[in-house]
Amino acid sequence: MPLNIIVAGAGIAGLVAAISLRQAGHNVIVLEKSALSTVVGAALHVNPNGGRILARIGFDAVRAKACRPHYWDVLRGDSFEQLNSIPLSTTPGHPEPGTLTVHRGDLHQELLQLAIVQEWEGDLSWGPPVEIRLGSSVRGISEDGLGVVLESGEELRGDLIVGADGVHSVVRNYVAQESGQPVHSGMAAFRFLLESHKLQADGELASLLEKSKDVVNLLADTTETEKERHMVWYACHSGELQNFVGIHPSTSTAVEDASEGLKNAMMNEFGQFDPRIKKIISLSNDIKRWPLFIYDPLPTWVRGRVVLIGDAAHPMLPFGGQGAAQAMEDGAALGFLLRRDRMNIQLDSTLSAFEAIRKNRASRVQILSSVRAGRESEAADRIAPYLDETAPKAPTSLIERVLHDFRCV
Repeated sequence: MPLNIIVAGAGIAGLVAAISLRQAGHNVIVLEKSALSTVVGAALHVNPNGGRILARIGFDAVRAKACRPHYWDVLRGDSFEQLNSIPLSTTPGHPEPGTLTVHRGDLHQELLQLAIVQEWEGDLSWGPPVEIRLGSSVRGISEDGLGVVLESGEELRGDLIVGADGVHSVVRNYVAQESGQPVHSGMAAFRFLLESHKLQADGELASLLEKSKDVVNLLADTTETEKERHMVWYACHSGELQNFVGIHPSTSTAVEDASEGLKNAMMNEFGQFDPRIKKIISLSNDIKRWPLFIYDPLPTWVRGRVVLIGDAAHPMLPFGGQGAAQAMEDGAALGFLLRRDRMNIQLDSTLSAFEAIRKNRASRVQILSSVRAGRESEAADRIAPYLDETAPKAPTSLIERVLHDFRCV
């Protein structure tokens, strides 16, 4: 018999889980507090471990206007001199899909379509289209753990509840109580998108844009002693948009929206970078700044018939670019373990198996996400409790980190 599953949250984790559970033959309702009229965030890169999962659920990268960078180039921020270049198109033993860079809105729209499409190429094993209920804010979980209580007072009952409600998760409060409190990292991230034609209109910037084609650029601050600043630049939306992220020291704890003052602040923070970077910043109109918080791994992801996934389970910093991919791994693993062709599904043992498969790996990646590329050894002691037969040794170099993170378990 198909299960009736409630997913709290229609972000990346929630939608990938919903699609995977639908593929497994179940009935899925997704509760989303917003109206989905806008998607928060700019762009993201999906590393190969996430890309392989997207391919399995039928994700169309062309329809989603995703780009496929071939290299991750590390450059001097003050001159654009290349320091290192890492191939991204393939990883050992896994030919494609490589890395994708995609606008968050484009990714979200494609996932929504996969969730609600009436038929999937005649595959009768799929469950019915996912029901997406917008404006449904979750207030909590019922006392018996089998119901979701909405702010309206309505209660929905299900066989399984999946908490995919993000970093400020309500469901996490039920599963892990007071665990998972954030600690400020001392860093913040400027983010903005810029239309490619604005760079093409400037000869100097057009040349940079051409060199950056099919590349994820990491611009490192080699002049600073602590080397805490860096910028990441890559294309999305079929190359029509360029995404920029600037990491820098900060004690700010609030999200700051676009303003001229924020543009000036970014210019000052990256004043020692190549003048062309300052020119790019000057062209932007929508700079935002996000404080970055560190979260320790939770003691558990499961309580009864309630399970956490994505940022609700393991919020990550952007170092390593694994937040989206780990959310996708969660959703895919849940769907795989709950396939209807597996006889006599026992939810309690299945959820225990899910946690055993996913928690150690995601916790290792979560801890690694708090340290910069090249500083992996700084995280070794914290990773030690989460080592297992799939990863008996903590990554202590960038290449070891890449091989660990890109491998999908």
